Amino acid sequence: MTITSKSRFRSFNFTLYERLDTFHSYIIQLFNKESCLFSLLKFQFELNRKSEEPGKYYAQGYMKVRKENQQIALGSYNSKTKKGSGIKEIFQANPYIEHANGTEEQCLDYCGKDFDCCKNPLHNPNPKKVEKYKCDFFDLTKRCKFCNENCERLFARISENPNIAGPFVFIYDKSKFKNQIEDNDNDDDTYLEAVSDILNGKDINETIVKFAPKCKQWAYTLQGLREIAKAMKSKTLNPLYNMKRYWKPIIIYIYGDPGTDKSEICKDLFPGIYEKADNEWWEKYNDEKFNYNQDTSILLDDFYGSCSWTNLLKLTDRNHCEMNVKYGKTYIVAMYICITSNGPIENLYTRLQKNNSSIDIDAFIRRVKFIIKYKEESIDENGKGDIIRIFEKENKKEFNKRIFDIEFNKGTTLEEVENLQ
Repeated sequence: MTITSKSRFRSFNFTLYERLDTFHSYIIQLFNKESCLFSLLKFQFELNRKSEEPGKYYAQGYMKVRKENQQIALGSYNSKTKKGSGIKEIFQANPYIEHANGTEEQCLDYCGKDFDCCKNPLHNPNPKKVEKYKCDFFDLTKRCKFCNENCERLFARISENPNIAGPFVFIYDKSKFKNQIEDNDNDDDTYLEAVSDILNGKDINETIVKFAPKCKQWAYTLQGLREIAKAMKSKTLNPLYNMKRYWKPIIIYIYGDPGTDKSEICKDLFPGIYEKADNEWWEKYNDEKFNYNQDTSILLDDFYGSCSWTNLLKLTDRNHCEMNVKYGKTYIVAMYICITSNGPIENLYTRLQKNNSSIDIDAFIRRVKFIIKYKEESIDENGKGDIIRIFEKENKKEFNKRIFDIEFNKGTTLEEVENLQ
C-alpha cells in the first residue's frame, strides 16, 4: 500500500536524516509535555553506509501512539516556513515513515540493534514472501539459514558510547503530570524539611539530592541548576552505574551431582550475589539503585549454555561489557562470576562446537580461575554422606582462605581502584 500524507498510523518505524544534532534534546522536551501524543519512542544513531560523504548518519526508530483508538496522519512539513501537519509537524522534519512490520518487540530490537544486516543480495532472496535475512541483531553467532561465517556484518551505531549513539528510550509517564500541581503546593513544606536536615548537621549535597525532585523551584534559576548538578556529581546514587570494567573478573566454575549445594557455596562466598535469570535480560542489575554486593558478584546457576557463546566470552572478559535490559543496556561490573552445572566445563556448547569449528572451549577455560568438582560419597545407613571437593584448576588452600585478588588492566590508576572499593 502506497503511503501518502493522508496515511494514518497507530505505530510506525521511522528513519530521519535531518536536524540530527537537536533531535535527542527535542524528544526529551516532547515527552516532558502532558500533551505528548506518543506512549513510546526508541531510536539510535546509525552510520549511513550508502552515503559517499564520510561521517554521515541517521536516526533509526520506532514510535507508538499513546491513545489506543487514535491514529495520526503522516501529514507534511515545510522546512522553510516551519509549518506543517500530522506526524511530520510533530517531528518538525520530514522523516521516512513505514508501517510497523512484525511485533513491537521485533521493531524495538531493530531500532536498537548492535549489528547491521548482511548486505549480500543472495541472502535476501525473496523478502516479499518472508524468505529473507533473519540473523540475530545482537549475536554474530546466531545466523539464519541464508548466512554463514563469511557474511560481513558491521557495528550499526555511530559509536559504542550509549550517551552518544543510543539506543535512547522514552516512555510517557502520565503520573508525573497528575502530581505536578500537588508537588508545587508541597514545595514550601519540603523546603522547610530540607532546612531542618541542614540545621541538624546533614551533608548539604546529600540534602539537595534527596529533596531536589520535590523542590522543583530550586531548578528555576541557572544558579539553582548548577547547585543541583554539583550535588548530584558529588553524591552519585550508584557509583558503578556508568562504570566500564577495567579488571579481570574471578571466574569460578563448580560442577557435580545434583543436590550437592553447589550454588550455596557461591552464596556463602558472596552474600547478596546477583542470581541471573535464565533469559537474555539483566533486570535489576547495576541500575540506579545501588547494591554493591549484588552488582559486583554474579551467579549463573544450573548453567547449560543458556546465553550465547559470544555473550559468555564478553561476560567473562576483562574489557567493558554491556548486556541487555528491557529498552536498554547495563554495564557488567562484577568482580566475581560463579557458574554451577551438573557436567564438566568441556560439555558446554557441544552442539555449537560441532557446527562451528571456531568455537574454542579452551578460550573460556583459560579465563576460569577455579574449576571445582563436587562429588557425593556413598550414603550411610542414616541417609547421610559427605561431599568431596576436587580442585581441577588452582589450589584448595587459596580458595578456602578466600584469596580472590583482582587483576586490574594495564594503565589503571589508583583512583580507579579506589572507586571500585
